[in-house]
Amino acid sequence: MLPGDNIVYACPSCTQKTWVPSLLSGNTFESRLFSDGKRIAPMLPEFPDITRCTSCKKIFWLNEQNEVEDEHLPIFMETDLPEATFLDAFGYDEAIMEGLVHGHDEEIYIRQRIHWAINDRLRQGLPHFADYEMRTLWEWTSITI
Repeated sequence: MLPGDNIVYACPSCTQKTWVPSLLSGNTFESRLFSDGKRIAPMLPEFPDITRCTSCKKIFWLNEQNEVEDEHLPIFMETDLPEATFLDAFGYDEAIMEGLVHGHDEEIYIRQRIHWAINDRLRQGLPHFADYEMRTLWEWTSITI
């Protein structure tokens, strides 16, 4: 794995900046592929495409429209900016409900992440569902993927 510069994005609602690592190259050595399609590859980490702003709590896509031009952070630079994180299953569902999904590819991405986020509980040795609401979300997502 060869890391690249960290990319800085601004929340479209409040302009709070956040950053996401990038890769120049990676590989799938020692990766694990699960029956739900999720792959965990230590040398090819996945980074979020959508996140929640740490300031205003709005969900937004990390894309070219929100990228801060010419503000890339060197790989190991210390920063006060928060790193973008993955949403939990209910956060992805919230993104759908807020109308942030445009087009088939984005919908599949979000629904697949809901499924994976809930199935990650099994991968971590936890009970599959924390509560009835989580079970309902997982069943609904399983039907619509």
